Amino acid sequence: MFGAKKVRLLYLIALVDLFACSMAVPLLSVHMRSLGASHFTVGILSSLYAGLQLISSPVIGSWSDVRGHSFVLQLTLLLSAILYFALGTVTAIPVIALIRIGLGLLKHTQTLCRTLLTDVASTRDQLIMQSRLVSFGSVGFIVGPVVGGHMAEMENGFHYVCCIVMLFFLINFAIVHFFLSNTPQEHKKNDTILGLSEDATNLGISTRIWTDKKKDIQETSKESSRALFRSSDIFQAVTRLLHIRWSVYWDVFTLKFLLGFAQAVHYQSFSLILKEEYSITPSGIGYTISFQGLVGATAGFLSGGMGRFYKKDKYYALQMLHGFGVLTLSFILLSLKPNLTFFLVCLIPVSASSSLLRIVTSEVILQRTAPNQRGSLIGSGQSMSSVARLIAPLCSGLAYDKFGFCGTSMLRIAVTITALSLSSIMVIHQRKNKFL
Repeated sequence: MFGAKKVRLLYLIALVDLFACSMAVPLLSVHMRSLGASHFTVGILSSLYAGLQLISSPVIGSWSDVRGHSFVLQLTLLLSAILYFALGTVTAIPVIALIRIGLGLLKHTQTLCRTLLTDVASTRDQLIMQSRLVSFGSVGFIVGPVVGGHMAEMENGFHYVCCIVMLFFLINFAIVHFFLSNTPQEHKKNDTILGLSEDATNLGISTRIWTDKKKDIQETSKESSRALFRSSDIFQAVTRLLHIRWSVYWDVFTLKFLLGFAQAVHYQSFSLILKEEYSITPSGIGYTISFQGLVGATAGFLSGGMGRFYKKDKYYALQMLHGFGVLTLSFILLSLKPNLTFFLVCLIPVSASSSLLRIVTSEVILQRTAPNQRGSLIGSGQSMSSVARLIAPLCSGLAYDKFGFCGTSMLRIAVTITALSLSSIMVIHQRKNKFL
C-alpha cells in the first residue's frame, strides 16, 4: 500500500513537471525575439539544449545509481528551480544562453521519475505504470501552455511565469524530500550492508575479510554504473546507428528521420509564426499548442481502428504513403496562410498525421525485427529522431532569418515530399513483390 502511494506521488511529480515546463518553454522563443535575438540564435539554443539533454542524461542516470535516485532528483529539481527563476529575471541573451545550458545539463525529472518508479513498483506492474507516468505527463503538457499564455499577457508576464515554474519545481522537490527519500531499493542496499555488518560481528569474520566484502560491493556498484553508462542514451545514439543492418532498415529509418525533422521544424517556428504573422496573444498561442497536443493524443488513441481500412496493407507501406501525403498537403496549405481560421483548421491534419506516422513507423520496425532485437532497434529509431531534433532548429532558424515564413514552409514541405517519394517507392516495390 505504501508503494502504491509512492507510485501515485511519482505520477503527480511527472504531471506537475511537464505542466510547469510547458508554461514557459513555448513562450521562450517569443520572449527572446522581444529581447532582440535572431531566429537563428533561437534555433541554436534549441539545438544546444537538445544536445546537452542527450549527452547529460546517461551521466545523470549513472550518478543517480551511485549517489541515490531520490537525492539526485532532489538536487536537479532545486537547481532547475533556481535556473528558471533566473531565466525570468535576466534580459541579456548571453546569460539566457548560459541558463539554458544549465537546464540542458540538469533538467531530467521525467527520466529520474522513471528510474524511481522501478524502485517502488513491482516488476510485473512496471510496464503499465511507466505508460501511466507518460500519460500523466502528457496531460500536464496539454494544459500548461494555456495557463502560461494567459499569465504572459500581464506586464512582465514571462517573469511571473518563470516564478510559478520555480514554485512548482520547489513543490516537487518537497514531495521527493519528504515522501520519496528512502525507496525500497535504498532500503535493500542498507539491509545488505547491515546484514554483512552483523555477520562480521556474530561470526567473528576478520577485519580483512569484512573489508574485502565491502570492496566487492563497491566494485559491483561501480561496474553496474559503468555498464549502465555503456548502454545509456548517448552511447546508444552514437553507436546503435553504426550497427544497424541498413540494407533491411534504411527506408524506415530514413522516414523516421524525415518525420522527426519536419515536426521539429514545424514546432520550432510555430509560436513565432503565430506571433509575427498573425499577431496572436500569448494566451491564444497557448490554446493553439494545447489544441495540437489534444488532437495528436486523440489520433494516437484512435489509431487501432485504422487497421480495418488497410486490411491488405500488411507491411504498412500504404499507410505511410497516405500519412506523408496528408502531412505534405497540410504543410502546403499552411504555407498559403490566407487567414488565421484556415491556418488553425490545417493544424488538425498536421497533428493527427504526425501522431499516426510515429506509430506506424515504429510498427514497421517491430515487424521487421526479431523479438530479441526489438528493444535495440526501437532505441535506434529514437536515436534517428534525436539526431533530427538536434539539426532541425538550426536549419529552421537560418531559413526564417533568410527567407521568413516562406523559408520554413519550403523547408518542411521539401522534407515531407522527400518522405512521400520514398513511401511511394516502398509501395511500388512491395506490390511488385506481391506483398500487398
